[in-house]
This record gives sequence, C-alpha cells and structure tokens, in this order.
Amino acid sequence: ILGLQTSRDGSVWVMPAAGGVLRVHDDGVETWTTEDGLSHTRVLSITEARDGHTWFGALQGLSQFDGEHISTFGIDDSFVPAIKADTLGRLWGRWTKPTWKIGGAFVIDGSEIEYYDGDDGFPDRGYGERWQILTDTQDATWFTSTGGLVRIDHQGVIRIFTQADGLPSDIIRTLARDEDDVLWIGTRDGLSRYDGRVFR
Repeated sequence: ILGLQTSRDGSVWVMPAAGGVLRVHDDGVETWTTEDGLSHTRVLSITEARDGHTWFGALQGLSQFDGEHISTFGIDDSFVPAIKADTLGRLWGRWTKPTWKIGGAFVIDGSEIEYYDGDDGFPDRGYGERWQILTDTQDATWFTSTGGLVRIDHQGVIRIFTQADGLPSDIIRTLARDEDDVLWIGTRDGLSRYDGRVFR
C-alpha cells in the first residue's frame, strides 16, 4: 500500500502498489483503473476538495471523481506527485516532467489552471524531492522543495525561504501546522518552526 486518504462520507481511498485505486466503504470495495477514467494506473497522491470531489495525481496527469464518474485533466503530460485542496475550493499540485529536471506547481481554480515554474521563481529541481503541500489559515500554500521552503500567498505571489532566513537547510522534506498555526519544517539538517515572523 503506497498511500491512504479518508473521505468525509466515511470511505477510504487506497493506493495499492499494483496500481489503480481502491475505494473501501461499508458496502464493500470498489476498484478504479484507467478503464474507469484514471489518467494513469499509478496514482501518486489523493485529496478531497471542498465540494466533496476527490482528486488523483498520477504518473501522467490528474483525475477527478465527482461521486459517480472519473474525468481526466491533462497537466502537460507531467507527473503529479502531490496535490492539496484548500479552503477556497482551489486545487494545488506539484508537477514534474519525466526527466525530473524541470517542474513546479499548479493551481486549479474553477476551470482555470495556472502554472508556476522556474521562470516565476519556483524551484524547478524535481529529482530527489519529497513532495508535500500544506495550506494555512491565511490562505497561503506552502511547498517542500530542494531549493528552499516555498510559499505562494492568496494573491499568487511566490516567496522562497532559505538558510539566509534562518532555516537549517534549503532541502525541505516535510511540513506540519499546529493548532496555533505555527508551521513546522523538517529539513535535511534539522527541525525548524515558523510563527509568521521568524524561524526558530
């Protein structure tokens, strides 16, 4: 099993190593594959949006389950290793090309897709990253990367935090947010936390 995602309806989505996704609920287990509409058999990430729809990031593209059917969104034939729905109804994701040498982030807001890459200041080194996305109470979205801690605010402005800002390392591996809205950052060289003003 490569990953799990719970849903508000009580079901659980399972990412098996064999490919596809399983939906486990009180009435049994359903199996979903490319024949049912998934963009690729290898699903890498799952998230549930505010409207109850479930999204799947895969080795090729992005799919959405509306409760009955799966539809596919082309994300420029890219890997989508991480996705996260925010409280405003937007879907954030990471994308990287199969070469792992270029990548970035994207956001879907309604029918509009906006991409962020190296030209926008987003670290585009894909190889060796541990992809994670986190949203906060200020409607900002945070991303791990090997080029620093990335924040995109609610207006779409990117800022990269690095060792120069007080982080132990520019290689960011994991993120968590506590009940006080303090951001915890796991880096290659240690742990840090950010209270909105300084890193400690």
